[in-house]
Amino acid sequence: CENVMIWDHVFRTFVNPRRRPPAVIGMSDYLPERFIHQLIWPFLTVKAKQRIIPEFVPKPFGYEDKTSS
Repeated sequence: CENVMIWDHVFRTFVNPRRRPPAVIGMSDYLPERFIHQLIWPFLTVKAKQRIIPEFVPKPFGYEDKTSS
């Protein structure tokens, strides 16, 4: 991590590659607005998720949005 790179400078192990990190980081799956729902969301069934958010439509397992890259 970039937050504690001082130790890399102290021990002369710092390497600065000529690349940039990916611009798109995170998940593209739906995330509810309420904090409590965000905490329990991964453990809910699809029916329970649809009770909280009626318009929720699950993505297929392993789905990746290839259009955003």
